[in-house]
Amino acid sequence: MDRKLLTRRKTGLYLLIMMYLVLVPFYQSKAGMKEVELKEVLEASGAQLVEYNVNAHVGILGEFKDIQEAESLCWDLSRRLGVKKAVMESNQSLENVQTWVNGKYKGGQDITIMVQSSQSEAGKESNIIVDLQGNEKLTSIQEIGNELKGVLEKHGDVALSSWISGTFQGQMAKEDQIHIADSVMAQVEAKEIEGIREDNIISIVGYSKMIPQWIQYGGKKVNLNIALRYNAYEHKTYLWIGNPLISIAY
Repeated sequence: MDRKLLTRRKTGLYLLIMMYLVLVPFYQSKAGMKEVELKEVLEASGAQLVEYNVNAHVGILGEFKDIQEAESLCWDLSRRLGVKKAVMESNQSLENVQTWVNGKYKGGQDITIMVQSSQSEAGKESNIIVDLQGNEKLTSIQEIGNELKGVLEKHGDVALSSWISGTFQGQMAKEDQIHIADSVMAQVEAKEIEGIREDNIISIVGYSKMIPQWIQYGGKKVNLNIALRYNAYEHKTYLWIGNPLISIAY
């Protein structure tokens, strides 16, 4: 992985920390509910898989980890997740510590494990984030999420988020994009919370009882985000499906 990509992913992880602080609490629905696989939803749309992401986060209030503790935790999590070709980087100041390991997950996906800790007059706080990115054949986002959760849950409550993207050849008409979005919503029996349907972007946020985890967003339950946009450079129409939200710019 080149240095520019590493820097972009590190910045993205920091932004994800900020997103979690704004969007928590994150809720899990009752056991026994059927979990929907984003991969199956994407396949049903007819889009070709391009990329997917699974992210797990644990926030620990009232705890500050020094650089040695943060690095030790990163290495331990890396070992427990079977990360290969692991490389660690760190930086620190009097009030902030940040360390991360980049490597390869068992399926060859890029994985980053980050421990970020801060302390100030307002208090102490630590965050653990595991971020996985893949573009090869995907078996199950659900299985990956369950493994990340199993490794992290001893450190606190685990918030999982994921998204998957695919493409259609050529420029899809606005009406067809809306049809695709509506079809995805119908497949998971989702209720629309808010949406944008403009010429250059379709973006819908909704809630489905078929998806177990959800967040509070604008005072309402949200666990599904669908977006479509045409990429003129590639001459393809992109589809993103996220739970609970799509955590990248689209």
